[in-house]
This record gives sequence, C-alpha cells and structure tokens, in this order.
Amino acid sequence: MEKVRIVVIVLVIAIFAGCAKNPGEPDVLLGKANLLLPLKDQPCLTGTNITATESTVAFSWQPAENAEGYDLIIKNLLTNQVITMRTASVSQNINLLLNTPYSWQVKSLSTRSSETPLSEVWKFFNAGPGQISFSPYPADMISPYMNQKITAVNGKVNLKWSGADPDKDIVGYSVYFGTIANNLNTIIDNKMVTEASDISVVPGNVYYWKVITRDARSNISDSGTISFTVN
Repeated sequence: MEKVRIVVIVLVIAIFAGCAKNPGEPDVLLGKANLLLPLKDQPCLTGTNITATESTVAFSWQPAENAEGYDLIIKNLLTNQVITMRTASVSQNINLLLNTPYSWQVKSLSTRSSETPLSEVWKFFNAGPGQISFSPYPADMISPYMNQKITAVNGKVNLKWSGADPDKDIVGYSVYFGTIANNLNTIIDNKMVTEASDISVVPGNVYYWKVITRDARSNISDSGTISFTVN
C-alpha cells in the first residue's frame, strides 16, 4: 500500500512539473470545481464501513477549466480537524468517522496560474449503520466572524448566523453572548431566528458568542465560541 501511495505522489508531481509555465507567460484562467458527491446538506449513506467507527466515503467533482490538479479539503465539524488531499483526479476515497458531520470543498491548482480558486463549501453527515435521525450541523457564524474587528453603530452590533440539518427539522436557535468565554449570557432562547439585533457593546472590549441549534428530535449542535473586538 505504501508503494502505491509513493507512486501516486510521484505521478502527481510529474504531471505538475511537466506543465510548468514558461517565464513571462500569462496566467491561464483557472476555473472552480463543481462538487458532485457527497450531496450538499444530506446524510451520506453510501460509504463502505471498514470498522465500527469508520467508513470509506467517495468524493467526486466536475473538472475545473485548465486545472492540472486539486486539493480536496475536508473538515470535521465537531473537532475542526482538517484533512487535505492533493490529487490529479476528480475523485478521491477517504476514510472518515461515522456519525459525524463534515464540510468539504475543492481547490483548483495549475502551474500555469497563480490563482487557486475554491469551490463552494458543502456539508454532509457521515451516517452510521441504521441511523435515521441526524443532529443539526453546527451553525455558521456569519458576522462577526472569528477575531473580526468591527465598529459598533450607536454602541450596538448585530449577530448573524445560518443553520442547516440533514433532516431539515430545525426548531430553534439559542444564542449566548458576553465578555467571558466560559460564562456567556443567553440572549436568544430556542427561537427560529438567524439574527440578534441591537446588542449593546463597549468600544475596546473583546466579546464572545456561540449558537446552539436544536431539531425536532431534541438533537443539538454547538457552533463553538467565536470572539471579536469592538473598535
């Protein structure tokens, strides 16, 4: 298996080296990959189980214009661990944990371009055997995002997020906010809204916030805590 892996790596390097851009040659227009599988915001039920806790998931996407290779980027949404696989193909099999939500995207690569366009980001839930109910994906924190510096308007800011669920049965969001990361106050309690408006802040302070998403079967997900600074 190790010999096969070495051969694949050598082939990818050879492909890139053989297509190197000549000095002074203008960049080619490098396109974005269009994702195919796993499907967006859906449970992945087609993986091949290899252990009680892992399965092999097949990723595929359409070729990007002028691309010579790709980086497949997969993120565990519970741990934020990122896996990056470089390939000259438009498909890749990866072993992933069962009962776990992931996001994925593809970066287009070419030695003839300084650009590295990214595809859309899709989420999926790597389902376990017989699993029929799925937790919501952790909410995407739109604004403020991590470590952002923002300017308050009349001493107030707005918090914005988005959510998704493989079962499409989200029933509410709870939002927690404050200046102490491990002691946040509840400012929204299980409501079907994706914005908290007119939150009072003080210039110069660092603030923290997070979102808990709930679905109709009492499954929950935690966005993780985001910090931002008010100018």
